[in-house]
Amino acid sequence: MKALQLVSLTKTYESGNLNIKVLDDINLSIYPKEFVSIIGSSGSGKTTLLNIISGLEYPDSGRVLINECDLADLNDEERAKFRLKNIGFVFQNYNLIPVINVLENIILPAKLDGRKINIDEVTEISKILEIDDKLYQKPNFLSGGQQQRVAIARTLYTKPTIVLADEPTGNLDSKSSEKVIKLMKRMSETYGQTMIVVTHDNKVAEAADRVIQIEDGKVVSDGK
Repeated sequence: MKALQLVSLTKTYESGNLNIKVLDDINLSIYPKEFVSIIGSSGSGKTTLLNIISGLEYPDSGRVLINECDLADLNDEERAKFRLKNIGFVFQNYNLIPVINVLENIILPAKLDGRKINIDEVTEISKILEIDDKLYQKPNFLSGGQQQRVAIARTLYTKPTIVLADEPTGNLDSKSSEKVIKLMKRMSETYGQTMIVVTHDNKVAEAADRVIQIEDGKVVSDGK
């Protein structure tokens, strides 16, 4: 079974009198446990593709199937519930909640889904990401790199079927980046998670099982 299938995906934005085709007939199949890196120049459509896969944006045409479920068949409420259970997203701007501490931020999606919280697992992930001493601090007291690691920990802890990450190592030093990559690969292998990472980091691309290059909204290379 495919973890993700994209069928003839297109997306166009209006800019003044112009229609800019951001995604142009994208067809991709990605399988369970794959660690996939998506590369491409700025404006090539990478982030838009992640947003559509996650259900945060709608395509103009085409289909997004996750575990054979077509997102187009779901209404807004069903899509939100499906996303909570099946999709994790590591955003560039972290999206942490400032009024609760790091631990509460990490476990929040799992609590919303009614899951039992395993503090030992939270601690293990936090230690690997070197934020275990920050669990009871508020996000605003952390550096940008530390906030990024909290966002990654939150996503990995929920154990979604698919993890979508937009430049997850963008604010990290090389040592922390390597640890994040190793953790993501381990989570993929341990829990069968599929990792789809948009990146400009050559080390992330090199660590991937497969590198997909997008330019001008088209897949120009797929290193299967």
